[in-house]
Amino acid sequence: MGGRLDGRVAIVTGASSGLGARFAETLSGAGAAVVVTARRGAELSQLADRLPDALAVPADLRSDADRRAGGYAQSHPVLDRRTAEP
Repeated sequence: MGGRLDGRVAIVTGASSGLGARFAETLSGAGAAVVVTARRGAELSQLADRLPDALAVPADLRSDADRRAGGYAQSHPVLDRRTAEP
C-alpha cells in the first residue's frame, strides 16, 4: 500500500530520541525515505535499522564541518521536508 509521501525524502534532525525519533517514524510510516541525524550515533543507528529506506548521519549540526561532511545530499539529492526538534 502506498503512502502519502512515497518518493519523497525527509531529513529529521535531533532524531536519536524523543520528538525527533517520533517524527522520523511518522514520516517513514507515510512512505518517505528518511535521513536521520543527531549527535548520538548509536541511538541513531538503532532508529535507522528499524525504518525502511532510512539513512543515519551522525553529526553535530552546530558544527560547519559536520554539516558539510554529512553525505546525505549525495545520497538523497532532492529534499522535500525538513523537521527540527525544538
